[in-house]
Amino acid sequence: MITMTIDGKEIEIEDGATILEAAQKAGANVSTLCYDKRLNPFGACRICLVELEGSRTKFTPSCTTPATNGMVVRTTSDALIKARKTILELLLINHPLDCPVCDKAGECKLQDLVYEYGVSKNRFEGEKSDLPIDYRSHLIERNLNRCILCGKCARICDEIQDVAEVSFVNRGIKAKIGTDFDRVLDCEFCGQCIDICPVGALTSKLFKFNARVWELTNTDIICPYCNVGCSLTARSRDGRILKIDAKETGVNEGGVCAKGHFGFDYIYAEDRLTQPLIKKDGKLIPSDWDEAFNLIVSKFSKLKGEMGLLVSPRLTNEEISAAKGLEHKNIACAEDLKYLSALSETGLSLGEMADIKNSDCILLFSDLSSENPVASTFVNYAVKRQEANLIVISPRRIKASRLTSNQLLVTPGQEITVINGIMAEMFRQNWQNADLIAEGFEPLKDHLAKYTIDMTEERSGVNREALLAATRIYAESKNPCIILSSPTPDLVRAASSLLLLKGKTKLHLLGKRSNEQGAFEVLGDRDRSFISSAKGLFLMGCELPAEALQNKEFIVVSDLYLTETAKIADVVLPAAAGLEKKGTFTNFEGKIQQTDMSSPPPRDAKSDLEIITEIAKRIAGKSPISDIPKETREKRVKVIPASAKPIEKSEDYPFYLLTEPTRFHSGRTSAFSKSLMELCPSPLLLMNKADKERLGLCEDVQITTPKGSLTVQCKIDSGLPPKVALLKSHPQMKIKLEPISPANLQPTLIQR
Repeated sequence: MITMTIDGKEIEIEDGATILEAAQKAGANVSTLCYDKRLNPFGACRICLVELEGSRTKFTPSCTTPATNGMVVRTTSDALIKARKTILELLLINHPLDCPVCDKAGECKLQDLVYEYGVSKNRFEGEKSDLPIDYRSHLIERNLNRCILCGKCARICDEIQDVAEVSFVNRGIKAKIGTDFDRVLDCEFCGQCIDICPVGALTSKLFKFNARVWELTNTDIICPYCNVGCSLTARSRDGRILKIDAKETGVNEGGVCAKGHFGFDYIYAEDRLTQPLIKKDGKLIPSDWDEAFNLIVSKFSKLKGEMGLLVSPRLTNEEISAAKGLEHKNIACAEDLKYLSALSETGLSLGEMADIKNSDCILLFSDLSSENPVASTFVNYAVKRQEANLIVISPRRIKASRLTSNQLLVTPGQEITVINGIMAEMFRQNWQNADLIAEGFEPLKDHLAKYTIDMTEERSGVNREALLAATRIYAESKNPCIILSSPTPDLVRAASSLLLLKGKTKLHLLGKRSNEQGAFEVLGDRDRSFISSAKGLFLMGCELPAEALQNKEFIVVSDLYLTETAKIADVVLPAAAGLEKKGTFTNFEGKIQQTDMSSPPPRDAKSDLEIITEIAKRIAGKSPISDIPKETREKRVKVIPASAKPIEKSEDYPFYLLTEPTRFHSGRTSAFSKSLMELCPSPLLLMNKADKERLGLCEDVQITTPKGSLTVQCKIDSGLPPKVALLKSHPQMKIKLEPISPANLQPTLIQR
């Protein structure tokens, strides 16, 4: 700690802090335009000037100057006010005075500072910027005439997102922020550049000209997509969400992805269900809630003990718990939660987001930038800012691979073999933690005895030198972190054992849906065999294939849209979306987070909690018990040996087909978002150039797997090895594929 004086106030602050950080701690008001605590100091705007006693310079930029012991700083004086006013005048020389039509008006930092410092006229003259406005991009409009060259958009795109889509172009008075060769934006569309821009140079097309910010109502919500559980602020007018911003106080620390930022419009889809439907004479016709509830209660009473209930992992904890109170026995989550059950077996705890930033070695097994984009930014921070070692174990080169030289290209499905090889080598070199506290290490050692370097190399396809180097890096780390996204149960067991060899007991498990952890803590990973035997089914926010619904006496569906499953149902109930109700979600850390209603449900739609409560009252005369139990884990951790199950190719299926979600979609919900469908309207196949040319494939390719066929657009990706293709899945795909499948790829007669 160091001691310094700010405006006559003595404070203590951590060594390495800047003067600006010290001033903020002291409560001083130092204005900034280019500063953001998430970014490296830049010093572009010079608004944060302060006076430093004993300095040879008149003014000192506080955001880039380290604080030192005994330093005496003044943050306000007549000279500083005059200097800051001059800087604002210089910024306004070329800046258009179009506040009345600028969507940033009301929360523009430049506008606020001009008002604060009383800049009513400009002593300097010059031509106003007259660059063409870029309307070409999806969702983001760029008006460089308003840009003040603070560099925030370029820096967050590079430092946090690791995309570097925009940067400074040209020099001197011709400098601007742009893409290479002024091409249209083609990025991850996280929207961070819009949020961080202090002026109106970057605008969301969804919000443009729709409202003034002072007309908006702000509601704190939790993102309804993946289970990172990002804290967001929904900004609405007259009950309609117009924009969503990230909150810096949540687990995401200001981060957001395309789904969270732009994907809220799924709740305004034209085909939302707005009133109950009842099947009569083979057709679903509009009805009212009283008739629908009476029919459901009548059938539930008739089929008592023979009804099954399937719930979506996007429901709130309260809704899932109430559903359990309605049906204790035949109830399960629609999503496979075996990976969370496997973690419970090991006794390990859930890792937290902050652990990623503070780790010195990260093992990554999938492309987080596609599956859980905000979590990937924490990996970027750890590697780029904290110089953590990153080890990527994957069948292909992923986005994070460019941050590391420790890329272990593994035969698809053999990640567990690599983990076993690393553990076996650690035991051989006696690199395991000396204070091992877990049970089962002797059986694990016996299991690993066969995993020699040669055998591991042969089975996994990983080069022995790369494997040994990665093993040493992991073994020498002090605070390692392993991140898995929607993994297999055996991969969870193997990764848990690898962590325990270092004496660590937290595993980072990320999921696809917003409340997978909450569903597991309420229901566990229940057997779904009742689906086939039950005479009736109540499906809440989920779908089943048509063959699973045959010969059912009664089917109820509560959903947002008339899905294929809903069309088969006897009763269809209009449900409220995650953005349209209050409740809690449990994120991947196990943290229970409150979300509030940011937009009312359409017409007669009700939340699933209201639906369940009313049914329970009509059946039993009281509301269902809706306690939310916390999962109890074993206190004693243990290792569980695991082995990879080979995925065999054949002459009929000579390719490994990897299937993973695109970063723009999450289940079928996102298919109803016009914004996300604009960014990604269809599935996409990626493969290396040599394979594509060898097979004579053009723009469209027919994929054939044991589960069925589909035709998709094909593009080249140099990160894929021979005979490995990657399918970026899409909610409109008619077949559901495993993460790894044997496949055949052929040209299609239908070309674009």
